[in-house]
Amino acid sequence: MTLSNYIKMLYPIIGGEQKVSEFVVCLVDHIMEMPYTKNNKQLLAEDKYNPLAGKGPSTLEKIYNSHGELSKKDARLIRSRINKERFCEFLSSSCSNDAIEMIEQALQNTNVEIIENDVLETCTDLFVTIINNIANKQRKSSSSNTNDVAVASNETITSYRTSTQEKPSATIPGSDDFTAFEFLVSKSSLLQNAAQMLNIKRKRKE
Repeated sequence: MTLSNYIKMLYPIIGGEQKVSEFVVCLVDHIMEMPYTKNNKQLLAEDKYNPLAGKGPSTLEKIYNSHGELSKKDARLIRSRINKERFCEFLSSSCSNDAIEMIEQALQNTNVEIIENDVLETCTDLFVTIINNIANKQRKSSSSNTNDVAVASNETITSYRTSTQEKPSATIPGSDDFTAFEFLVSKSSLLQNAAQMLNIKRKRKE
């Protein structure tokens, strides 16, 4: 499940009157531990503790609509401050029994197995897994792309050489010297070059 799908699953159930952008920040707020160091408390006071708190509504709406992604940097920062118990408590205080049943049904609809019949814990673990997946996401380096192209090129060249070696040789009429002359029928430019070479040879003999 993507982060967008996760937020969309919960928003109709516990989003209340919050705007989409506010709900995105709210979820991340509650998956993180409360700041206890002086530095982190200062960051909270400046709205910088939660890396999404300072982002504009359009950016947050893109995350919700899957038109944008939570960055790997932000995901790693969130992961370093995760507190599962706090998020479970947030869900518990936000959910009525009917809401919990709705979350359970939504999880089952996406083939998520409920852990020990604990819907809220399962929902929390799923959120943590999504954040971890984003934080651990690997990007293919440009050097890797270059190597892939090089490998593909080498394979093409090898295939080309093998195919030309397997083609039967052709004898050029009127020439004793040009026997076992290999050529590629599909390459008209090579045929033209061969014809020019043959004319030169005939002129020399005359």
